[in-house]
This record gives sequence, C-alpha cells and structure tokens, in this order.
Amino acid sequence: MFINNDLPMDRNSTKIFFSFDKSANSSVVLESITYLATRTRQELVWVRSSETGVFENLGVDDAIQHFRMRYGVSLSIQEVNSSLWESIQTATKNEDPYLVVISAAVVKEGLLNAGMRGKISKQKCAVLYLNPDATWQPPDRILMPLDSASETRQKLPVVAKIAAACFSQVTYFGVLKKASIEDAQHLRIFLVQANNYMVDRSVRVDDLDVHVSEDIASETLNVSMKYPRKWLSILSNSEGGLKKSTFQTICENAGFPLLLVPHREIVGTGGSGY
Repeated sequence: MFINNDLPMDRNSTKIFFSFDKSANSSVVLESITYLATRTRQELVWVRSSETGVFENLGVDDAIQHFRMRYGVSLSIQEVNSSLWESIQTATKNEDPYLVVISAAVVKEGLLNAGMRGKISKQKCAVLYLNPDATWQPPDRILMPLDSASETRQKLPVVAKIAAACFSQVTYFGVLKKASIEDAQHLRIFLVQANNYMVDRSVRVDDLDVHVSEDIASETLNVSMKYPRKWLSILSNSEGGLKKSTFQTICENAGFPLLLVPHREIVGTGGSGY
C-alpha cells in the first residue's frame, strides 16, 4: 500500500484559476478560459498581481459582467500582492482547483534555478500553459508521451479528466533515450496500463510507436506537430543542470497548449501516484 498524494482533479472541484502577464496574447487567453469554463462548467477566478496583463478592449471593472453576459460564465477576481507565479500559489492555497491556466513568459532555467519545472512543481494542480507565442487550439487530441519511469503515469488522471470533459481523443506513445531491455519492458507495461485506464473511463484512445532518441524534447515536439488542434501533456520531473531539461525545452518551443502535470513524490511502495 502507498500514500497517493494525488492531484485534485478527481474531486468535485468547481473553479478554474487563471492569470497572464503582459507578454501574453490576451485574445488567446480569453479563448482558452471561456472554452474550458463552458466545457467543464467551472467558475473562473482571475488572479491579478502587479505582473498581470489586461484584456484588450475590456476593463477589469467590466470583466465580471462581460463574462456573464457574453459567455454565460461566472467570473470573480482576486488581487494578490505577489509575482504572477506566486500569486497563483497563494490564491489556490486553500482551494481545490479544477485547473490553472497561465500564459506568461517562460521562466529561464539555470544551475540555481529550476525554471519552468520549478514553477509547475509548486502548483497545487495541473496547469494549462501557453507561452506567449502559442496559439489557441481546442484539444481534439491530447498527446501523452510516457517513459520508463514509474511516475510517468501520474499524468493519467489529469488527461482522462480533461479528455472526457472536452471530448478529446488521447494518443499515447513511448519515448526512450536508449533501447535497453529493462526500460523497454517497463515502458511496455505502462503503455498497456495507460490504454486500460482510458478505456475504463470511456475515453477514446489510440497509440503510436515507441520513439527512441537522445533528444526526447525534439522527438516529442516533432510527433506533436503532425497533428492539428492538439494539446501535449508532460510531467514536471525531468532533470535540469548543465544541460537544459526536456521539460524546459518543450515549454520554450511548443506553439500550442501544454497540459503540465506537477510531479508528486509518493511515499511507500508503488510510487506511481495514479
């Protein structure tokens, strides 16, 4: 038996928290949050800080009424005296959020700074992230790469929940840096478990071949670019250091929405956390 520090998306959450900085395209943000709110029937909470941008042609004071009249969506606003990323943490601290949506400049990675991996790992739930160059795409398909680490399966509850709400097809595929027998065996088991998890929840699912490459980030992005109207889901547990992490590289270069899942340390045997 193990303690599962699961993400809150399997509970009865009712709110989507969002924020965006001044580098973000506010039109892309607007499309994404209104789509998600209507699909999932969640309330929206706009977390504002000193770094927050504004919607074009829409004042903060008019936003609540505009969202209700134009989109039929409930909106509330929280002002937090902190940086953008920390303000989201503060706003969700005593909440059980369904999802967080953030569009902001990529946080750089370095020897003493975990970059995007550090920011996402501190969040309370999954984050839909759009870098400033990303375009909005409804998730007709959610791409889900899996590797040979047990924790890779922590993406499953989040992806299944979003896919069910958005009527998305889930396409999973394996990624390996080297074709070792042990890693390949672990991955084969995880791919079967991913398929069964989605099927048991009536989520449409298909799979691709296993991709073996020293450059996992480029390989994952190349696979993703073959599909229109997609999201990509990855876990925030890739390592940084002298070489830029896979997670960081994908955050910097993806021109489409990323469904980012905070890595959770699991206590006890099992360790998968799904």
